[in-house]
Amino acid sequence: IIKLLRLPYVDAYSNKKQDTKLPQCVNTTCLPRPPKVTIVDRGVSASVFVDNVAYRTFLRTKFNATAIEMESAAVALV
Repeated sequence: IIKLLRLPYVDAYSNKKQDTKLPQCVNTTCLPRPPKVTIVDRGVSASVFVDNVAYRTFLRTKFNATAIEMESAAVALV
């Protein structure tokens, strides 16, 4: 059984960061829409690139994962 801890100082920090304004352009490269900071219920990190709808659904159902960080794995693949 996995017991998850809720850390109040993390919640306070994330609530402050939610109002952070991010730049849409860096030098001459611009995003098509303004970026925004989004607070998720539970984020997880995957050691693989998760390009499988069934596996993402499993992570959501089993661990209530609302966001999967997989960019680290994607960079390692390149």
